[in-house]
Amino acid sequence: MQYRMLRMALSNLLDPNETEHFKYHVLLDHLKVDQAKRLALAFSYASDPYTQAIKALDERYGQPRQLALKELRNIMDLPPIRAGDGHALDNFSLRVQALVGLLNTMEDQGQAELFCGSHVDRLLEKLPAEHSSRFKRHVYRNQGTMNSVPNQERSLNFIFQPKTATKVNTCSNNNSTWSKQI
Repeated sequence: MQYRMLRMALSNLLDPNETEHFKYHVLLDHLKVDQAKRLALAFSYASDPYTQAIKALDERYGQPRQLALKELRNIMDLPPIRAGDGHALDNFSLRVQALVGLLNTMEDQGQAELFCGSHVDRLLEKLPAEHSSRFKRHVYRNQGTMNSVPNQERSLNFIFQPKTATKVNTCSNNNSTWSKQI
């Protein structure tokens, strides 16, 4: 994800008419990961170092499917969410929402991942039992199937919507108190 943000920044900041060496120097100044910097340095003697370095970096770090699968693994590596942990539940929901957004940009390849039932099953295992049950009931009533990550993302948003007659969990976060419907 960091590489994608760097690419966006470079494309917005660098004038296409700048010299290859100037753009290459800016790229090197902004690469913070040692491996990425070493990869870019391999092209320092090329006649078009920026173009060659960007091509190599894109191949290594810019593959959306790899990014999506890595984020899915990162989400799966999170500890299971405990009942009443509104902060962890909110974090989980936002990460799933970001994953869905990334997969939606990937056309057919992303759609295959979005509709993979095993991803949904594995993500559901992270939720507390009460949320998992509520999620399944909501999906069954509204979509009839839960075997897609977008359905899970929409249903997770439903879980966070205020409901009447629900218990409010008050959590402390950085000395400020906030409430989340559970």
